[in-house]
Amino acid sequence: MVVLSILQPPVDRKEELGLSFMNSYPNALVQREFALSLDDHYKRDQEWKHALAHNEIIDTVVIGHHGLAKKYLFILEGGYVAMAKPVERNLLVFPHSSISTISWLKQHPTKATRMDRDFQGWGELCAVAIDRVLGWYRKPSVVGRYIDSKLLYYHDYSFWGRIQYALPSHNVPVAMHAWVTGLATRAPSSSIGNYLRAMPDAI
Repeated sequence: MVVLSILQPPVDRKEELGLSFMNSYPNALVQREFALSLDDHYKRDQEWKHALAHNEIIDTVVIGHHGLAKKYLFILEGGYVAMAKPVERNLLVFPHSSISTISWLKQHPTKATRMDRDFQGWGELCAVAIDRVLGWYRKPSVVGRYIDSKLLYYHDYSFWGRIQYALPSHNVPVAMHAWVTGLATRAPSSSIGNYLRAMPDAI
């Protein structure tokens, strides 16, 4: 009975809105324009970084599972839409957990690998730091932040989400992203595809 009680979603369970959630938040603030001057990029980045790091979370948006990484969507004070990606496994359950992009093999002494697909927050923080140093501003604003587990997992209705919500309250490190609209995906060029096929360790 205790286990069944833990796995129950909250009484105020939210409807899953999917990626079209903006229809329900017409006045929310997102990042959608990247053809800006360097000065305008910098000003917007500073504004968003402050909001992502400090503004109060006033609402949770349930979008369901999309893509590879686990992600949580929030509306921050001021109307900013933020996406949170955990940066590591729950250390209350995996106290010696570490996520690395480098593995050691005798055949390949250093081999780069993908970040753990559920926990890509560290990679995102590193990527945006490099992007800003190079002055590209091709990555949306991302900052590190701690979110209380009782808030982060409250509307996570998955089995693991309910387990993590039931654990004692603790701060969870996440990468907080500005939500971006107007993105489109495309396949890599033939030359990149040929390179990746010829170099199996390239990804």
